[in-house]
Amino acid sequence: MIGYDTTNPNGSNGTPSPDLAAADVGAGINALLFSRGPGLTPNQGITLNSSDWSTSNSLDLNSDDYLQWGWSSSSQLYDLTDLIIQYDRSPSGPSQLAIAVSIDGGPNQVIFSDSDVLIGDENAEISLSGFDGVTSAQFRLFGFDASNSGGTLDIEELDVDPIFPNRGIIVRGTISAIPEPSAALLGWFVVVGIGVRRCRKV
Repeated sequence: MIGYDTTNPNGSNGTPSPDLAAADVGAGINALLFSRGPGLTPNQGITLNSSDWSTSNSLDLNSDDYLQWGWSSSSQLYDLTDLIIQYDRSPSGPSQLAIAVSIDGGPNQVIFSDSDVLIGDENAEISLSGFDGVTSAQFRLFGFDASNSGGTLDIEELDVDPIFPNRGIIVRGTISAIPEPSAALLGWFVVVGIGVRRCRKV
């Protein structure tokens, strides 16, 4: 339903990547930019790369050291299925990370953590089952336990979905089904309809 191409459009001239619009957006969805929190510094590279990650060895969901993406819908409910992401770090970059989601403006909930981020590409497929009837989802990736502020983490391209090829982040889901009316509800409509007709005869 939404995919981000995290390639740095300025990579060829060595300029850090700006915030990025979603490359793929499902019908009825308004996508957030893929952006950095105010605690991060844009770093040059061929993908969206950032430095100044937290050197603390514990997760802080109020930290400004995060990457953010997501979407909202004003007219449709969605059942989320999964999130796919690929990332790597430099030797002094954050050795731990966590991904949290805020559903419909609610508090951040941690849905994934990696306590040993490798120096090299890693990808994660994270189940989002249970998030049904959703009108908005805001995701944040928090990186921490960096060796120093110059360490970096970037979001790499992956190719695991024929609909969303070469994306760094993919969020998938389906439009929520409209439940069939129950027998009791149908009976209520019948009673109300009879009442209306009787009122018209009086």
